[in-house]
Amino acid sequence: MPRTSTFAGLRPLLDGQLAVASRGQLLALGMNDRAMQYRLRPDGPWQALLPGIYLAVTGTPTFEQKEMAALLYAGPESLVTGRAALTHHGIGSGLPPDVVDVLVPAERQRVDVNFVRLHRTARLPATSALAGPVRLAPPPRAVADTAWQLTSTDDIRAVVAAALSSGRCTLDELTAELNQGPIRGSAAFRTVLTDLAEEANSPTATR
Repeated sequence: MPRTSTFAGLRPLLDGQLAVASRGQLLALGMNDRAMQYRLRPDGPWQALLPGIYLAVTGTPTFEQKEMAALLYAGPESLVTGRAALTHHGIGSGLPPDVVDVLVPAERQRVDVNFVRLHRTARLPATSALAGPVRLAPPPRAVADTAWQLTSTDDIRAVVAAALSSGRCTLDELTAELNQGPIRGSAAFRTVLTDLAEEANSPTATR
């Protein structure tokens, strides 16, 4: 039977990552695959969230634990973006989405799986935000990444309006994200930002 004693460094690792750990991290602590699989047995204390990513508690994982798992699966430099990031930035309804969108370096060879949707990019944000151990794209990028996935101008306008009213980003910052991002799929986002800029510069807006 595999050893079930605590491995040195395991508790600090789990405490710092919302009880989530990757196979690579566990191997680095000296835990072998047999010991991991013993913990992952049907009646065991652990569960697999994603390929090679484990949650060291039973029950339904929290959304933050799913985000942590998504980042560990995506690898170094990855950032949660889109609606998931917006919930942490206080933009929108605050209800977590079903999917965790994650930015990864363009050369990273990973595929979407389960609740994780990866977005390869050569334009990773220079800065990031933190929600506990979860790394987030900054608000303007998270808004832009959300907008690029929407096709309705009304839906995009609602996201942009919520972002502007929250004070977490400006119209100029969103316009910069639009101009630096991909052209494909940006028409509706561009229309919304153009309309808002015209409204802001209209005579009635300056009275």
